[in-house]
Amino acid sequence: MPFQIIRHDITRVAADIIVNTANPEPVIGRGTDSAIYAAAGADALLAARKQIGSIAPGQAAATPAFALPAKYIIHTVGPAWVDGDHGEREILRACYENTLALAVDLKAESIAFPLIATGVYGFPKDAALDIALSAIGKFLLTHEIHVILVVLGKEAFALSEKLVGAIDAFLNEHQVRELENAEYPGGRSENESCRRRDALYHAQHSPAGWLYNDLDAARHMAALTAEVSYNHPEGIKGAESTAAAIFLARTGSSKDEIKAYTEREFGYDLSRTCAELRRTNRHDATCQATMPPVFAAFLESTDFEDAIRNAVSLGGDTDTIACITGSIAEAFYGVPDVLAAEGRNRLPADMLAVLERFDAVRAAEQK
Repeated sequence: MPFQIIRHDITRVAADIIVNTANPEPVIGRGTDSAIYAAAGADALLAARKQIGSIAPGQAAATPAFALPAKYIIHTVGPAWVDGDHGEREILRACYENTLALAVDLKAESIAFPLIATGVYGFPKDAALDIALSAIGKFLLTHEIHVILVVLGKEAFALSEKLVGAIDAFLNEHQVRELENAEYPGGRSENESCRRRDALYHAQHSPAGWLYNDLDAARHMAALTAEVSYNHPEGIKGAESTAAAIFLARTGSSKDEIKAYTEREFGYDLSRTCAELRRTNRHDATCQATMPPVFAAFLESTDFEDAIRNAVSLGGDTDTIACITGSIAEAFYGVPDVLAAEGRNRLPADMLAVLERFDAVRAAEQK
């Protein structure tokens, strides 16, 4: 039997290769990703995954399977669904094609896929299933590998039965719910996740500095988000200056260049030092009072953690100051792995899903 669809826990499927819906960066995500790490042995698998480094959306890379009943795990990064007009379908098809090509190189006789990108990345399940069947079907015209597509949730299970007839189910509804609760602690209402994601994107402005490869475009998008959430000239200016600083930091500008651009374009007085600000700073949530301390904390820092410590030490609206300072410092220094891991551990499940989808979109935009 060259192809079959089953309803099962993919970590218990016996195949030469288990396919993981991976995060673009070597971190443990949610859903299938977290389940595979847990079953394979998280420490060993994460160490192997770190040796690979970043994986671009649509690409694939292999590691040993460790404790899984397989020889290899192929990690492929699916597309985060935006609206269907950002190459999502092409990237998803590439996931299947590149993974299957790698399976041939590894001389595999069998491979088990999840329904890629339909969890936290939000790809519509009916469209994802169509692409999976098309890509796998085309591959099997010229290859003899046994391909297993593993579905789990009720919607994917029903769609699969509708398209191909009865499928083998190794789990009942109660077992499926238990498995989903383990993979998505806190639940995963996709509609709610999308509403929370959209609210977050429009309330925060730093993503514009990451998502665009043109400074003017980054500023424009930051202004649009501020018009929705603040609708005030100073708020819009603060959003633009944040996105611009992130863009400049991540594209190699020096601190002096970032400071000069900010003063010239936005008119902020960035002459005061952190020592001076500590004596006078008071809680003032306006952007015109917030942004100079933000830049002081960043400009006087020596690394990411030092920037955050500077921001907190200034007093006043410290959570806002530290948040914005951190977004600029991340672009300039990067975030140490230990801090990034601890931050992810402290995020609620729905916010972690937002972060993972943002990372995927960012990786796609910067290809």
